[in-house]
Amino acid sequence: MAEAGRVVSLAVYTKSRYSKLPDTPTLDETVLPGFEVAPWLGLFGPPNLPQDIVVRLSDTVGKLLSDPTFTASLRELGPEPYYLPAASFAAFVKADIPIWTEHARIAGIEPQ
Repeated sequence: MAEAGRVVSLAVYTKSRYSKLPDTPTLDETVLPGFEVAPWLGLFGPPNLPQDIVVRLSDTVGKLLSDPTFTASLRELGPEPYYLPAASFAAFVKADIPIWTEHARIAGIEPQ
């Protein structure tokens, strides 16, 4: 709706500006320096998945996300695609869990 001009976007919550709304500032640039919520999607496997399979799946996803046609189709849907190899993604998730655990605690959300 913002792209169509039906609503005015005030800010985005990522650290960098959103390519579809290049004139919309980030919250970091405006009222909340240091603020960032990065939406992400990842693949997870069962515990103790053999490392060779993890690497093969990760490499396959990396190749897929290097395909300009595929990434363009994702951008049409909205997200900015990016790739983290398996080890980097695992570290990212590990660092993100305490952040969202604390947000849930502050909001009074109980684990289920």
